[in-house]
Amino acid sequence: MFLDTNIFIYALENTGPLGVKAQELFLEIKSHKLHAFTSVLTVHEILTGTFKRNLEEKTPLYLQFLSGGGLIKIFDISTETAILSAKIRAQYGFKTPDCIQLAVATEHHAKVFLTHDRHLGTKVGEMVIKSL
Repeated sequence: MFLDTNIFIYALENTGPLGVKAQELFLEIKSHKLHAFTSVLTVHEILTGTFKRNLEEKTPLYLQFLSGGGLIKIFDISTETAILSAKIRAQYGFKTPDCIQLAVATEHHAKVFLTHDRHLGTKVGEMVIKSL
């Protein structure tokens, strides 16, 4: 299961129902050792907000959370990822960050892409898009 950036943001910063739901998901990943992953773009997006708010001291804590204590794999972006991302953007018209995330998920054979971006629809290729 690929986890989009907004899933992490909800778990870290949202105290409402979406935050609770995201936190429950991370507890489930830890307790059941579920196969979950994201991309290095998620690191970029999470830490951008941290740096904007002058919370650099939270960087190690956020990095630990992003990796799920080692249970969540963070994949790099390669030239092949960029090519696949461009193909996805040309076909679906999504924004570049979404296409990069979808490309990483596709490359690593995610069956489910978990997000809260409803504009992504319900499927990209064979991968199912699920909303939190």
